Amino acid sequence: MKDTVLYNNEDILFVFSPDQADTGKEGLVLLKPNAHVPSDERYEYIHYNEDFLSRLHYTLPSKTRKPERLMSYDQCLRLTDKILWGSLSFTSDGIPYTFGVNHILLENRLIFHGGRGYKVNGLGQRATFSVIEDLGVARIGTHNYNQVVYTGVLEEITDFDTKKKALLEIVRHVAPQHPYNDNMPDTTFMYELKIEFVSGKTHVFD
Repeated sequence: MKDTVLYNNEDILFVFSPDQADTGKEGLVLLKPNAHVPSDERYEYIHYNEDFLSRLHYTLPSKTRKPERLMSYDQCLRLTDKILWGSLSFTSDGIPYTFGVNHILLENRLIFHGGRGYKVNGLGQRATFSVIEDLGVARIGTHNYNQVVYTGVLEEITDFDTKKKALLEIVRHVAPQHPYNDNMPDTTFMYELKIEFVSGKTHVFD
């Protein structure tokens, strides 16, 4: 999602760039149902309850049945920054694979670090990443939570400066007690989910 200064970010679910969706403008802005459409010639606007999936250059999972529970893009970022741990999933040789991993948002880029184990089989493939905020069990017996799911393509990060910035942010955000040194970017495997879509929902009852 490109950086934009738009009228009401709490109504914006996502902004697809021209290389992600069919549009003759700077981007296709996905809005919550019934959100006001501004007078803005730069972007094209479409509501979630309209057919935006057919406009995309890739496939996405089906839309949520209860769009009133959707979180804005900004809310998704805030929750992702708040929760330090999530689940990354992809399919390799027809077998689903999911593992837990720390993450950071660096200039709206979703970045992970770790060893070069089985996860390298996911490089170059589409994957999903999910973070969940556990809000406990409601009196009616259902589990309350907020959840964000990212869809994209998993790629390795090899640029030293990018890895250094990401590692410094991981140390600051996740493990501030961990000492950093400039050998770490060369010895640490880092990868990024190139974001195609973000979907967040809140499920909260008394």
